[in-house]
Amino acid sequence: MCSPCELTALPRLVYWPLMLVNYALSVTVLRSKRNN
Repeated sequence: MCSPCELTALPRLVYWPLMLVNYALSVTVLRSKRNN
């Protein structure tokens, strides 16, 4: 019963940190472009 729950939970645990990193990178790139 719990194996499908784990299979759906693992991608979320990997997906959200990647989204946060991607967002931070996009913000830093926008800031660097504005500064230059």
